[in-house]
Amino acid sequence: MVKLDNKLTQIGVDRTKGAAITWLLSKDYPKNMVNVCDLGRLIQQSHYAGKRIDRQTGGQSPAWSPWSWNPIQGGGVGSWARVRKVRIKADQI
Repeated sequence: MVKLDNKLTQIGVDRTKGAAITWLLSKDYPKNMVNVCDLGRLIQQSHYAGKRIDRQTGGQSPAWSPWSWNPIQGGGVGSWARVRKVRIKADQI
């Protein structure tokens, strides 16, 4: 994890999760505020595209199908997004 800390706020990104934000705390709330229990809960880019496709025959739950293609920054099961190089400056990652 790569973090920035300005004494008021601390933010961190995880290179193994597409550099999505996985760490966020403040001076007033010094606990991580990001739910990292699964990749869909990270602070990240998410895009919906294409037609809604019924994937129930492939094992998708009826509660989630049909659903449009929805790639997320952190990746998915068996296809984790990795960032190979990170540049860190005083106020940016």
